[in-house]
Amino acid sequence: MSVQVDRIVVPGDLVGAANEYAVGEGVYERAGRLVSTLVGVVRVVPAADGNNKATITVSRVDEKPTIVPKLGDIVLGKVRARSFSGGPRPSSTNVLFSR
Repeated sequence: MSVQVDRIVVPGDLVGAANEYAVGEGVYERAGRLVSTLVGVVRVVPAADGNNKATITVSRVDEKPTIVPKLGDIVLGKVRARSFSGGPRPSSTNVLFSR
């Protein structure tokens, strides 16, 4: 399986195959597939001495970019606050990922 390094992934995204890569930080193995546990960037760490597989990791992005979703984008977010007084009001939401 070809791994796209430096791509942004969300929890549950397939990042590699367990028969080709070792499990690294931010990744778990399920049914022979390596899956992301974080919103972050895919990295491949070369095999260390005595290890025959490179390691796949998913690292959080330290910078907090401004994300402006476009119409039709799929968005993963976290609701920070809801308002119940005086009719409909928008919730306050942090956008974690937009694709």
